[in-house]
Amino acid sequence: MNRSASKRFRISIALIIILALSLLFFVYSLYSANQRSNQVEESQLGLIVDNLQLENKIVFSSIESALKLESRLIASGRLGSVAGKSEPTVLKNLVDVSDKVAAVGIIAESGEEFAIQKRKNLSAVYHYQSAADSLASVTVWDDNGKREVADSLVGNRMFNADIFRLHANDEPGKITWGLASNLPGITTRKGLSASTLVVDAITKKKYIVICFVPFKRMMTNTVNAGFKKDEVFLFRSDSLYFNFDGTSDSARGFDTTKYFVAWKDIQVKKHAEALKIWQTLSRHDSMQIARFTLDGEQYCVAFSPVVVNIEGTYCALVVPSASLPTMLRSKTGVLLLSAFALLLLTGIVFTVIYIKKFKKIRFDPMNADKVQQMIAGGENDLLEFKSTIRTNLHAGKPGKEIELAWLKSVVAFCNTEGGTILIGVKDDGELLGLEADHFVNDDKCLLHVQNLINEHVGLEYLPYVKFFLLTVAGKKILVVQCVAIKKIMLLKSAGKEQFYVRSGPSSIELPMSKVLEYVNDRKKTF
Repeated sequence: MNRSASKRFRISIALIIILALSLLFFVYSLYSANQRSNQVEESQLGLIVDNLQLENKIVFSSIESALKLESRLIASGRLGSVAGKSEPTVLKNLVDVSDKVAAVGIIAESGEEFAIQKRKNLSAVYHYQSAADSLASVTVWDDNGKREVADSLVGNRMFNADIFRLHANDEPGKITWGLASNLPGITTRKGLSASTLVVDAITKKKYIVICFVPFKRMMTNTVNAGFKKDEVFLFRSDSLYFNFDGTSDSARGFDTTKYFVAWKDIQVKKHAEALKIWQTLSRHDSMQIARFTLDGEQYCVAFSPVVVNIEGTYCALVVPSASLPTMLRSKTGVLLLSAFALLLLTGIVFTVIYIKKFKKIRFDPMNADKVQQMIAGGENDLLEFKSTIRTNLHAGKPGKEIELAWLKSVVAFCNTEGGTILIGVKDDGELLGLEADHFVNDDKCLLHVQNLINEHVGLEYLPYVKFFLLTVAGKKILVVQCVAIKKIMLLKSAGKEQFYVRSGPSSIELPMSKVLEYVNDRKKTF
């Protein structure tokens, strides 16, 4: 391999290494960006859930504050008995504390119960005199004033035997959140309740003060806060799913739809899939984020208790991953990745073209001036002079040995680092020209040279040997350029095959015992 080819080879190797490292860096960057995108998605989803929890926390905090205020009033002994308290003003401050509160009740340990429910523009007061009562005395106030409701209305008790057992070990004033019973008067109305135990300081009677927040109003709260109806849903750990039908429902309105359905009956596919994921999570007491793929689309889902640190009722937010902006989805990120990919592609194309050109057989350009400079420098390991193509000057006639002499140099140059043969130049650099070879014309001369190479070297080697006539200082000479090749080139003559290599300014023949060793060592340089 000549010095120029060796340099190009080293450049090609360097380019391949650089591109390989760049490709690895690009793949790593994509992987890191994807991992970072997952973190960003989770962070964004966490912020959305935090915002939702904050909305709920504001509602729940206001309810807890109102409960504590009412508890202090009862504890002071100013309540007296709940019996006969049919005016809505008694608990109106509690039911008005938030439009999410649907009902408030005071329950005596004896089973007497006084409850108020707010329905749009009216308020309904329920009064049960004892634990055995299944019918309530109901009074309704609306825009037309007060009116009595027949005692035949079957009510739904807030009181049950477990309510006082639930608070048996509580300190008075402690707020407990839990699943509520049905809303008074509506069997299908379910939700969360906040309750507290109160002891009358004068009578020493125990009361439970309870606020009721329907799931429907909680869902309406999420929609009002900007969440899409199919992105957020509520469910309970007892395999019930809140079926939000999406109908118009003000926070102060009624709805008698069956709220909960079994998980197996869920119609929204992504909600059903999200619940399968929830069941595999190791903990449920705090916000948890997971991912799943459904119908070819990736989703991110965040689960959190509706009331922080209270298990049993949960909120799930399910959004397509594509809707959460990350670096890979932002315009800036796409532009950066596109620019990097374009730069990498350009480098690959350039390297492929360069390597193809490198593999292409190259011959150094020659002209008369350059040849004169070469002649002036004399013969060396890359340059040899020959007086004629076919004529023996001493005998004055063509001789086969003359042709084989320069063909031997062709083989030697190709088997080593390449080189140039100038025919028509004496060993001392004197220009003789090709007159002694007596060719009829230039074409005949070049055809003869080609035939010699075909015969003694092989037609397949012609691409590695370039020959042409050139006039230098008024003398026509033959320039033969040879490039180094990987495969073996042999000189064939008189039934023999000979292997020549270049050694300094001479061409020497290697015995066949050394050829294989030489070729193996030489391949390492390519």
